[in-house]
Amino acid sequence: MGQLDEAGFFATIGSGECVITDPEGNQIGSIPKTSKRLYKVTHEGETVAIAEEVLTPEQFYRRMGHVSIKTACKLVKDKHVLGIRREDISDVNKFFYESCVYAKAT
Repeated sequence: MGQLDEAGFFATIGSGECVITDPEGNQIGSIPKTSKRLYKVTHEGETVAIAEEVLTPEQFYRRMGHVSIKTACKLVKDKHVLGIRREDISDVNKFFYESCVYAKAT
């Protein structure tokens, strides 16, 4: 709210809602009051303005904690992990991460 105030916006509270108005007087948003008497912003759908990062297969593998590449790909595909898009891996069965192979060697 402080940033909106500094930018010249107004907030008017009454009749169970908080109405935000821009400096020209145009209404830009309305926030309803909840049953707990709070004004809570809710968004349509599950995500709003999500940023997405494109990772190479190696970056993706490291970022996912060195789990099986098949498992990591499935987590992204099933939307359990958001904000990551990986470069195509032509064949996940042939994915090879050298340091993990050496670390597992006896």
